[in-house]
Amino acid sequence: MTKLPAIALSDLYEQDFLLWTETTANLLRSGKFTEIDIPNLIEEIESMGRSEKRELKKSLHCSLNGSVQVEISTRKKKRKREKDYY
Repeated sequence: MTKLPAIALSDLYEQDFLLWTETTANLLRSGKFTEIDIPNLIEEIESMGRSEKRELKKSLHCSLNGSVQVEISTRKKKRKREKDYY
């Protein structure tokens, strides 16, 4: 088995993101906190938070828009029924 050359975790972040995440998770699990690429880990956590916030806003917007459309449709139907009745 060929041994791969050692690569700095910060370089791994740029070269192979999936491997970086797996390595970082393993380091966290094993308590090797001094070996973790802290700056990039912070960047990823902050980015994840921004993404979640953006998705929440998008979901709320869609839900509210749908609710407004239902309300408008309901009112139009009600007015039409009243108009047809009288």
